[in-house]
Parts: sequence; C-alpha cells; structure tokens
Amino acid sequence: MAPVATKRLVAVALIGNATAAFAKIAAYAMTGSSALLSEAIHSLVAVTHQTLMLFGYNQAARPGDARHAFGYAKEIYFWSFVAAVLLFSHGAGVAIYEGIQKIKSPPFLAISPIAYWALLLALAVQIAVIVMLMRGRSASPNAISPFAETRDAMRGALAIETLAATAGILIALAGIFATDVLGVRYGDALASLGVGFVMAALAALMCLRIRTLLVGAAADPGLRSRLRVLFASEMGTGRPLAAVHDIKTLQLGPDDVLVAANVAFHDGETARSVEDTTTRLDRSIKAEAPEVSHVFLALQPPDGSDEMADDAPLARSVTTQPQPHPATAPMPAPAPGQPRAPQSPASSHEGSRKSRKKKRRH
Repeated sequence: MAPVATKRLVAVALIGNATAAFAKIAAYAMTGSSALLSEAIHSLVAVTHQTLMLFGYNQAARPGDARHAFGYAKEIYFWSFVAAVLLFSHGAGVAIYEGIQKIKSPPFLAISPIAYWALLLALAVQIAVIVMLMRGRSASPNAISPFAETRDAMRGALAIETLAATAGILIALAGIFATDVLGVRYGDALASLGVGFVMAALAALMCLRIRTLLVGAAADPGLRSRLRVLFASEMGTGRPLAAVHDIKTLQLGPDDVLVAANVAFHDGETARSVEDTTTRLDRSIKAEAPEVSHVFLALQPPDGSDEMADDAPLARSVTTQPQPHPATAPMPAPAPGQPRAPQSPASSHEGSRKSRKKKRRH
C-alpha cells in the first residue's frame, strides 16, 4: 500500500476511533462499567497515537538539509515509538489499576443496552479498518500481509492496533455480558484487567517492531532479490561488471531506501564505460523500485580486496611534492663568470643580525 493511501487510512481510522471513544465515555457515564472505562481509554490512546503518526508522516516528508543529508524519514518511526512507550503503556496501567480496584470492592452495576451498542459500534469501526487494510493489500501485488512484518510503520502499527482493539472490545463484551446476564460480579472487573493486559502487550510488540527500524533495518527481502537481478544483468562476458561483492540496503523510511553496493569492473574498462554503467544501474534500480532514493556504488578489484592494485584501471594515484614558498626558496647558483644576484632585504637583514651576534660573543 502506498504511504499516501496509508495516511488516508490512518485518518479514517482516527475519525472512527474518536466516534467510538465518545460512545464508550457516554456508556460508562450511564453504567459505571470498568470495562467500558478501560475501552474508552483504549480508544482515546488509539486516537492520540494515530494523530502522532500523521504528525510524524508530515515531519518525515521534509527534504534533507545540511544536518540531515538523507532527510527526516525516520521521524515517523520515532513518533510511533513514543506512542507505544508513553501512551499504550500508561493506558494499560490505568486499565489494570481500575480492574484491581473493582475486584477489591465490586460494585453493583446496572448495565443498560447503551453499553452493548457502544461496544458494537466500536467493533464495526475496527472491522471496517481491517477490510480497508485487506483491500489495500489486494490492490498492490507486491504488498505483504498487513499483519506481517512491514517497513511501513504507519501501516504495521495500524494493523496491530486494530487487532488489539478488536480483542479488547470482545473482552469487554464478554465481561459485561457475564455481569449483566450471568450474574458474575467480577466479570466487569476481570474484563478491565483483560483490556489492560491487551494494551500492555500491544505496547511491547510495537516497541520491538519499531526498534528494528529505528536502529537501521535492511529493506524487505523482495526488494533485495530484485536488486540482485538488476546487478546480475550487468555481469558476465561482454558486460562491464566482473563481480558484485556486496549489496546492502537501509530502510530510511516507509518509502525511502538507501542502496550501497561494492562492484568490480573488468580490466580495461574506460572511465566512460564506468560512468555509463553506474548511471544505467541507478536509473534501472529507481525505475524498478521507486522507494529507492539513494544509490551508492563503490569500486573494488575483482578479488574483493579493500585496496585496488597499483596498475588497476581508474586507480592511479598522483602524488605531488609541496612547493617551497618563494621567500624561503634557495637561490640558484650563478654560472661561472657571472656576478652573484643581490640578496633580498629580508635575507641581508638576517645576515647582518647574525654578524652582530658573533661580535657580541667575542
């Protein structure tokens, strides 16, 4: 799914979760259910998280500058990480605390139908988001499952968050039903604990997934396979590349990938041939994978050693000797029969100063 489409989907989910949050708050005010309170907190945390994701997306779109040559694409990973650490962990703490307090002194609840309607509305919102995620996957033939590992932090976080929200709603429904219909006094409090544990697990899972992207993850395996095919098309007899020693990728952002490769050209390749080949590789890589924004190629000898041989093409070293300053350069010796050139004022002054020092010693 393209990042712009993901941004639109996050905005739709934000509106749906905000609506569900208000419905849960109203239902909690009428029933006093701990499960509804925990679910309201869950929805409010999700709304804040999605707002931060949209903010991070806008920050990540800024172009590079002198201090950030490769741009600000990792901003979106940072804000997703902040949401996971601060929002979901704190929301989980509040929900678990509320559940423990209600277990200690369970209240007598008067569950009204609005509690079920609020939760069913929230469940419909989550099902709609899941359907849109699946449609986005089917619209892109190269997209992986929205619930599998993905370099698009917005899409991956939204998918995990949607599953967690669905699980929390089902737990809350079960707890309210147990208290209202089956007469289990602790059902509502246990549901609040369950929602809190779901948020805690969500925070831990998001931290683990986003940590890899913050530290510096490689691009997805599909892109790396396509890159190997493109480099292989320039290798072989009659083609400029003799070997490709290493291809490395770095995921800078959801749609921003850096590619670096160590390549070796055949002996005798001219500078013009090297330039044409690198330009052709750069264009073909960016045409095949538009998410690649930077391509760097380092020249190495065919054996893969770090230093080029002294006689290797395009590796000639030019050494220059430092030239003396005109004022300190030695004067050339005069030819026989020619008078010595007069000294410069600086040199004659230095000579007279040395002679005065000798006289003082005597």
